[in-house]
Parts: sequence; structure tokens; C-alpha cells
Amino acid sequence: MGQIHTVSKVEVEINDQFYEMTYNPEEEWFEYTYVGLEEGEYGYCYHVTYADGTTKTYLDPYNKKEKDGKSIITYTKLHFEVEAGAMPYAIDYNPNSVITLKVEGETDQLECIEIDLTSVGGRVVEVDPTLMALTIGVDQEVTPGVKVLPITLKDAMNNVYKSQVEIEVKGRNVTATDDFDWDEAIIYFMQWARMD
Repeated sequence: MGQIHTVSKVEVEINDQFYEMTYNPEEEWFEYTYVGLEEGEYGYCYHVTYADGTTKTYLDPYNKKEKDGKSIITYTKLHFEVEAGAMPYAIDYNPNSVITLKVEGETDQLECIEIDLTSVGGRVVEVDPTLMALTIGVDQEVTPGVKVLPITLKDAMNNVYKSQVEIEVKGRNVTATDDFDWDEAIIYFMQWARMD
């Protein structure tokens, strides 16, 4: 394509429509984000205009699929079915629950699976695809009620697929005198240790 300082403009042509590309100085390339891509076959090429006013057309050197003088890409959105459940379904902040996932589809094309634990006092956590399970806990400050945990799947084409799982947070009622939480146990231990 020539030295970058000799280039005045780069356009990408996608199915006979022209889109001006933006230079990214960090990556040292021109780029364009096509929004709303639908499934199907797309022909594309690059039109480079140089400082002297000449324009040359280039195919994608990294894509060997060509048709009618254009580079060709076929975009297919994958389809996944996600089943998710929590066991146990209802917990307070003391025990843990295990979220299990069952994903049907082209799972070898999945890049990552994430569960958003914000509603139970956590953060977005990635699920190990070999386990398809995640152990979670509930923060003490979370109010009782049914909480929705959003699930996000991303494939190799950066497509996003959404699902969710519910879990019930129960209030913790301490009635027995010898029933106390771990942080209280630490405090009592420290008090007795100092008295001995």
C-alpha cells in the first residue's frame, strides 16, 4: 500500500457501499467498524487514495477467498441454547451456591462465558468452560429477595448472547446463643486470648 505518510484517505467498499476508514496510530493501520452486520456473504475491498491524488484498489491479502474481483467473507451468527440453575436455589450470606450451565450449540466457537454477580454483591466473573460451573456467595449487605444474575456468552466473531439465572437470597435469623458468624468467632477468640 506504500508508506503511511503518502496516504491521504482509505475507504473500504462493502457490497458496493463505500465507508471511510480511520487511522489508528497505535496499531498503525486504518480501521472501520461496521454496525448491524447481518448473516450472509459480503464482498469487500480497499480503495487507497494517495497524496498525489491517485487511487488504487486492493483486496485483503490475508483472505484468499475471492469472487467477482472482491475479497469474500461469509458472516454467520452462531446459535446457542443455555440452561442455567442454582443449587441450592435459596441461600443467605453464610453458605455458597453453585451455578451450573449447560450450553448447546457450537461451543468450540465460544470465547468466554461471564456471569454478572452484582446483584448479590459481587462482580462480573468468567466461567471456566471446562467446568461449566461457578461457586458463588452472597454479600451480607444484600437485601433478601429473588436476584437475577445475567449470563453473557461471546463467540469468536465477538457476537454477544444473553441469558440469566435466578437465585433467592434469604434473610439470616440467628436464634441460638451459640450460633454466630465467622467474623464474630474471630472477635471472641481474640478477646479470650487476651484475657488468658
